Amino acid sequence: MRMMKSLLLAGVLCLSGSSLLSAMSRTFTISEAAMCGNVKLAPGTYRLIVDRNGKAEIVDRNHFTDHRPTMISGNVTKSGEKFTETRVKSENEGNGNVARLTEIDLGNSHTVVTFPQQ
Repeated sequence: MRMMKSLLLAGVLCLSGSSLLSAMSRTFTISEAAMCGNVKLAPGTYRLIVDRNGKAEIVDRNHFTDHRPTMISGNVTKSGEKFTETRVKSENEGNGNVARLTEIDLGNSHTVVTFPQQ
């Protein structure tokens, strides 16, 4: 009986520990080319992954042979507002038609990732 309680406790600790270490990810789509940090993103679908250390990476979901993450420095903060959907905010640069991603609000969370202009 004592062995069973120990195994049960170990299982609960493993499950709770793995959920604390897991990353948050959301999928988003952009309809035109945009700069994000110093990387130009082509139109298409991407996955934003934010780990528990506050690092953000973007995975290109458009090219099926290459799903390597693109490291883009982003500042991860918490908002007082809980977002109901993932929102991508951008602004047009004055030197052309290229938009610049400035912020992504992760749906069903209070997480905001901002991308400083480089």
